[in-house]
Amino acid sequence: MVPRGHRLGVPIIPLHDGRHTPETLALAVGTSEAEASRYDDAVTSRQTTVRLPEEFAAEAEAVARVKGSSLNALIVESLAAEIERVRADKDFTARAKRLLERDRELIERLAK
Repeated sequence: MVPRGHRLGVPIIPLHDGRHTPETLALAVGTSEAEASRYDDAVTSRQTTVRLPEEFAAEAEAVARVKGSSLNALIVESLAAEIERVRADKDFTARAKRLLERDRELIERLAK
């Protein structure tokens, strides 16, 4: 196994603040610079754990490999597509607005 921060045994040097450029991140995660830039944006925003059924995870990893991408990039792209889909869904946005209004009312009541 290649140590974290290395690609094929070559150290990947981050910037002085610990962040990577798209070029060094592409080397570190084994993807394109464009995908690395999206990956870097996602990683610096929030890290989370996703539990996937074993068969689904294997299929997703295969899709990512065929696309020349990482599983993380595939998940980020899929979530971005879903968020865009629901933003365009008028029923969804109406339900979201009702829920947010209800939450705002509850928070105001609790703050009294």
